[in-house]
Amino acid sequence: MPEPIDQPAETTARERLWAVALAIAGLLAFAYLSFLPLQLRDVSLSEALERARRIPWLDIDLAHRADWVANGLIALPLGILAGAALWRRGRTFWNLAAAAVSWCLLTAAVLAVEIAQIWFAPRTVSWNDVASEAVGIGIGLLIWACLGPALLKALRRLAAADSGEPRVAALLALYAFGLYAHEVMPLDLVGVEGLSVKWELGRLQPWPRVASGADFLDPRDMLAAVCKFVPVGVLCFLWRAAAVDRRAVFYMAALAAAPEVCQIMLFSRTASMSDVLINALGIAAGYLAASRWRTVLISLAPLWRRKWALAAVTLIAWGAAIAMIIALLCMDWETVLTDRSMALKRLNGFWEPPFASLYWLSELEALSNILSKSAMWAALGALPAIAVRLGSTSRTHHRAADVAAILLLSSIGVGVECLQAWLPPHVPSLTDCLLYATGSWVGVTIVRYCWPAGLQPSGDSARFNVGV
Repeated sequence: MPEPIDQPAETTARERLWAVALAIAGLLAFAYLSFLPLQLRDVSLSEALERARRIPWLDIDLAHRADWVANGLIALPLGILAGAALWRRGRTFWNLAAAAVSWCLLTAAVLAVEIAQIWFAPRTVSWNDVASEAVGIGIGLLIWACLGPALLKALRRLAAADSGEPRVAALLALYAFGLYAHEVMPLDLVGVEGLSVKWELGRLQPWPRVASGADFLDPRDMLAAVCKFVPVGVLCFLWRAAAVDRRAVFYMAALAAAPEVCQIMLFSRTASMSDVLINALGIAAGYLAASRWRTVLISLAPLWRRKWALAAVTLIAWGAAIAMIIALLCMDWETVLTDRSMALKRLNGFWEPPFASLYWLSELEALSNILSKSAMWAALGALPAIAVRLGSTSRTHHRAADVAAILLLSSIGVGVECLQAWLPPHVPSLTDCLLYATGSWVGVTIVRYCWPAGLQPSGDSARFNVGV
């Protein structure tokens, strides 16, 4: 019997098991990241216990507040997953008791991880981290209590949708949420005194930067900054479904300015009018492209009888994209090594523990590095998945091509990292190979989710339905 529309969704036994499994996996990942770069200290058990009894409270200044907030944000998903696993509809006492017990257990777990850092250099053990993580877990539980059931019901409706358009819109909304969340990371809020410090450091720029050497003037950085806001413009059009008018311009301007306005109060972020203009350019490009998309599909409708030709064009674009991304990843080398022994020596660093190299970056820099490389390979994974669905409606062909694309792209990623051993200052990294493989899988999965049975034109209209 279907649930009433006005009632929050109840998690099924299978969904609760998934939540528990993901929570355990998340806790293990949290512990692994907390021990990086996996450099063991020679500390006796008695000395470790003594240090544990004397864990200090540190004085967190503005420059290190971002690290403290990041710990809470990392622990937040654990609270959300615990809420998903234990929440019951209409059982208030049970929910409160389960939330209290899960908070205590998870806080004890993160405390144990914090104490275990005594054996790992150069980690710093403090009560500040434990407090931040405990707050993050509590906020995660609260988020699920307030939004989880409604979100669960929305996800079920999307899973049951018989058209790809709602799924595409949902993915665009999820992307936009993640993008704007990233833009306000790490939430290191400042007061009036902090604003004056930001101004002195040049992190408040109410006018466009034109000085030479500014980061955004790098063509690659500018292109990436524009492209990441293009999906926001597409989503804005799907919400509006209208030509460009004053209201659409207002919405686009507000979406472009919102991240920079929020960054005014964040110490580690630079609020710049230049970034507002770049954001606006990406959003406008996405909005205009989406507004012309249906017209283009109508004009290309006769070509859909030649699906293999379209598939071939997509594969050619895929090859060009691979070549361009390889060039981007291998640019800016200082020299090309001719000494094979030196290159092989540099290649030994490839086997360092995954994500250990990111420890030496700030949390924001590490997150940006992970997202940018995964996103590039996700795009590469999506193109062959689209090509095979243009050329065939066979699910067997789809699965085989998807697996082949992931394996091929993962191999290309390994090759790129090995090539970087000969191109200092690039450093070959197993971490990057894992990001490439994960990104390829994400790109293929997105296409399978939005286009599981092949795109089929619906008559002569511009609407394209997706079989499920």
